[in-house]
Amino acid sequence: MSNMMQWVTIAMLNHPSLKMSNLLYCTKNPQSSKIDFEIVGDVDCFIVAEEDQKVFDVDKDILEDISNKLSYEYPYSALSEIPIKYAASSMQKDDNLQYLASERPAFMGKDELTPAQRGSLMHRFMELCNMQNTGEDVEKELVRLVENEQFTKEEANAVDIKKLEKFFQSDMYKRICSADKFLKEQEFAMTVPAMVAIENLPPIASDEKVVVQGVIDGLIINGNRGEIIDYKTDKVSDEAEIIDRYKEQMRIYKMAAEQCFGLTDVGVTLYSFALSKEISVKLEKNT
Repeated sequence: MSNMMQWVTIAMLNHPSLKMSNLLYCTKNPQSSKIDFEIVGDVDCFIVAEEDQKVFDVDKDILEDISNKLSYEYPYSALSEIPIKYAASSMQKDDNLQYLASERPAFMGKDELTPAQRGSLMHRFMELCNMQNTGEDVEKELVRLVENEQFTKEEANAVDIKKLEKFFQSDMYKRICSADKFLKEQEFAMTVPAMVAIENLPPIASDEKVVVQGVIDGLIINGNRGEIIDYKTDKVSDEAEIIDRYKEQMRIYKMAAEQCFGLTDVGVTLYSFALSKEISVKLEKNT
């Protein structure tokens, strides 16, 4: 049952004196304020002469006990309002309105793409490209992806090659190439205390567990040390803005790298294509 009224109506299904039309209406429309029950029977038998009415003393202890039971509040009610599974990306601050819509507005030309669509193409290129070979020639790698039908010609033409070339000339790319291991598009799922994923929880519910899942763009591994690489295509004015927007999301990624890959020393670095630079995110040690 999804609400108390459904419990009541189901319990009364077999009552011979209940108007079935009202019962059905109530069951189909449990949130309706127009519900009206009517018991039909011999009303005269329920009439009691005033002089025959008896007055009973109320047992205060029983009354208090009933009152306490009826006023009980489930301490974990806050958890009943939230899903058991969260996406790590939902931790980011969603205050950048230009990415709210991914569809092309009517006033734009047929071949124009929204900022979100262009950003998705950059991400897809970084996901599909041959990381070791792309540094030599980004355009050649785009041609290969088109030939493999992983990109259309129109999509390849919309990719900002100059911004990609700056990445493949960066120190970050050099660290990727020289790493013991570099993992791309690493999916993860882990349980974390609810307070990590949800704000303003009551103390009694803060240690309950929820599942968080996500995908790490890239993970550099050298021994037991790791560096999370996350590509960002947002239009930002400075480093502080992008760190503030993604700090909580990166905290989850750091926990995932430590728990899922057994790493003991994990750093987090964003690469902003808008700024054409890498940005180190300082996070306190997870507890």
